Order: sequence, then structure tokens, then C-alpha cells
Amino acid sequence: MIYFENLVLPSSTQMKFIIEAMRKTSNDPGESDSYIEMCSMGFGESRPCDPECAHPYCRGPYIDNEIGKNDKELLINMAKSGRNLDILLKMFTVYVSITAPAQWWKYVDTFYPGSLSGPIEHTENEDVYTRNVVLNYDILADLWAMESLNTSVEWIGFCNWIMALPYCKFIKIRLNQVLHEFIDLDD
Repeated sequence: MIYFENLVLPSSTQMKFIIEAMRKTSNDPGESDSYIEMCSMGFGESRPCDPECAHPYCRGPYIDNEIGKNDKELLINMAKSGRNLDILLKMFTVYVSITAPAQWWKYVDTFYPGSLSGPIEHTENEDVYTRNVVLNYDILADLWAMESLNTSVEWIGFCNWIMALPYCKFIKIRLNQVLHEFIDLDD
């Protein structure tokens, strides 16, 4: 079996950067509707952050974690048109610890050298390795395209894990373009 632990996805600050970068490259001067700085007032009350806030219960600004409707539509339309899709996918970084059989890691290292690089830690079972890896959605889309028909339990689990990631719609758009076949884009 294959196991995924310690998953780290792009932070709200990174997502804000990605959206701003895509807005600039699309020459879309529109206002972003994502990641509005909110002021945390305590007791469940939040409001847009005022830089001069002096409220005694204010715990400082935080960033709302939702991609706004307009920004999401912009990213999806850019991805579907093929413009900057590779750049967009490379910006979505993923950190994860993967525990898998030694034979799976050997296969990955043989056919995809460097794609899942990271230090290998041996577990109590010598046939199972754990590795902390840094990936991005571009690498994950390539791996899914190449191995989605592989019948091993580990590859099936890996491909299912990819499709369960947030914003996997961008991976699906890439796969539709590369494989020239329909993959359901509904999240």
C-alpha cells in the first residue's frame, strides 16, 4: 500500500501571488475577489481589515482562504485556453511524505528520475520506504497521464490521491489537453 502524510499545500499568501501573477499575464486589470485581508475581532466576528484598527480585541489581519468566483473563472479560462497553463501548474507546489514499497520507489526512480526526489528513510519493514518529496501540479499531471492505467495498488492509490487534491480541476484541464480525451472537470 501507499500512504500520504504531512501534506502541505500552497498557503493563502502563495495563492494570492499565483492569482496576481495570472491576472498580470492575462492583462486583466480587474480587481481580485480572493484573499481579502480580514480583521479577527474575536467572538466569531470578522470584518475587512482596517490598517489603523485599534480595537482592543483585534488579533490582527488574516487572509480569507477562498478563491473568489471571478479569480477562479479567470484561472479556469486561462487554463482551458492553454495560455500559461504550464506556469500555473508549476506554481501549485505540494509537500508530502510518501510511504510506499521499495519496488514502487525503484520504479519511480528508474522511469521518472528526479520527479519524486527526496531523502529516503527506511522503515522497520525493509521493503517499505518513506520519502519527503516536493512536487507541483505539473509533475503530478505528467505522472497521472503516464501511470493512470497502471494496475498496481500503489499507482491506483497515487492517481486517486492526485485527483483528491484541492484545485485538481487544473490538472484535469491539462490532462484533457495532453490526452485528447474527456476527463470530467467537475470538482
